[in-house]
Amino acid sequence: MKPNFNKITTQPGIYFFLNKNGDIIYIGKAKNIFKRVKSYWQKGSELTEQKQQMVSEISKVQFTVVDNETESLLLEASQIKKYQPKYNIVLKDDKNWGYIVILDEPFPRIVVTHGRQRRKGQHFGPYTSTLSARTTVRFLHRVLPLRTCNRNLSHLPKGKICLEYHMHRCPGPCEKLINNNDYKKIIDSAKKILRGQTKDIEKNLRTQISTASKNKNFELANIKKKQLAALQRIKLKQKIISQVNINQDIINLSSIGQKTILTLMTVRKGILGDKFNFTIDNKLSLPDKEIFQNFINQFYTHKADLPKNIILPTKINKNQTLLEKNIKIILPQRGKNKDLLALVKKNADLVADRMSINPNIKKLLSLQKLLKLSGFPKRIEVYDISNISGEHAVGSMVVFNNGQIDSDQYRLFKIKGIPGPNDAHMMAQVLSRRSKHSEWTTPDLIILDGGKPQLNTVMPVLPKNWKNKIIALAKKEEEIFLPGIKKSLKLTKSNPISLMLQNMRNQAHKFAIKNYRKQHQKNWL
Repeated sequence: MKPNFNKITTQPGIYFFLNKNGDIIYIGKAKNIFKRVKSYWQKGSELTEQKQQMVSEISKVQFTVVDNETESLLLEASQIKKYQPKYNIVLKDDKNWGYIVILDEPFPRIVVTHGRQRRKGQHFGPYTSTLSARTTVRFLHRVLPLRTCNRNLSHLPKGKICLEYHMHRCPGPCEKLINNNDYKKIIDSAKKILRGQTKDIEKNLRTQISTASKNKNFELANIKKKQLAALQRIKLKQKIISQVNINQDIINLSSIGQKTILTLMTVRKGILGDKFNFTIDNKLSLPDKEIFQNFINQFYTHKADLPKNIILPTKINKNQTLLEKNIKIILPQRGKNKDLLALVKKNADLVADRMSINPNIKKLLSLQKLLKLSGFPKRIEVYDISNISGEHAVGSMVVFNNGQIDSDQYRLFKIKGIPGPNDAHMMAQVLSRRSKHSEWTTPDLIILDGGKPQLNTVMPVLPKNWKNKIIALAKKEEEIFLPGIKKSLKLTKSNPISLMLQNMRNQAHKFAIKNYRKQHQKNWL
């Protein structure tokens, strides 16, 4: 439905596309909302097939005005996370992220929070899991005397010192045994450790061990040795890839059908940190450039631990991201960064391969290539007609999702007003009625049981964006007929793709025959 453009503002902001059920299906940003929204209808024929499908589902347009483009980027990112519209790129991570937080409070504590929680303070991470973050904090407490109690220390003194003080694990701020400045030095050391800057702290601990041993203070020497061991345990979790203090993120992706696996690896102070995998539903078949831009806007929003460099395989428009000016986008052509990019790509490929273990996925990818479909054929609808001399005619629609039968989506059409055995026109009626059901999921591929006559008769009744994703499958030679192409495709009957198509066609035929018999029996009762 075309909106009333006169009611749409020309100011910057974000716009929402809603379907007839009131669900938000897409959120976008614009310097001029009016021009951006209108372009979807003005340039309809220039849009990709997937975007044309999105436009066909739009029933209402809403918008929110902001002061500038930066605010629109921020708002867009937050609203996409909130509503997760089906046509936007929404990040789905495969981990329960953990953050280490230095809380904003007197004599700060250091705690671990889940990735979806936000607490006031300085965040470090994300870590691949809360378990990983907790392990780091546990060793951090062994290295440094940090407060662990949840007392409100805004007014001192605040109760008696506890066992943690006597075990040299807390400096006793509750009894004013340490002042704010000295405790801040401990927190600064904690920050250095979390950033991988351990060299000076390690050197200082070794000096303290040596001095305590010379003074025969073996208890203190033993404590410092344990602290040094804990510090080394933290270091063992980190892999040094460079002697230079480099802070950078390396990002690459791998796609399979409409699914994209995006992998990110972090490097802090030359140390290889965590790896994160994200699964993205790319329903609009956006190019890699736009996937990276969308990812950066969502992932780096409100992130405290920002890299100096971001390594990408593809150039992006940095002005369309929320990245700070001092962060560089690097496209390596050779050297260590190029190798790291290949490593991240390898990791993304491995995750994508695990997703495609289902043999049906690989067959569907081959089918997409064979038929030159613009998108992955996730939802396939197969149609058949059943009747005897035109009596009790029914049309069946069976559905396959990712190659698997989806019987809940099956539909039956009783043929109306067509005399005699005219399968081609019956098929056209079924497809015409099917195309009016915009509330049903749009097919990625339509298969007709029949040959050229069925295909040619059905084509005029199809919506424009369906005409390039329909085929007819003839039984006799298992020929595949495509619109606009005179010569049919012929596969051997034992070809895996041919076997898959035959099975789909047979399921449609079975469903049609079953329901034809029901109609016939009713007539005899």
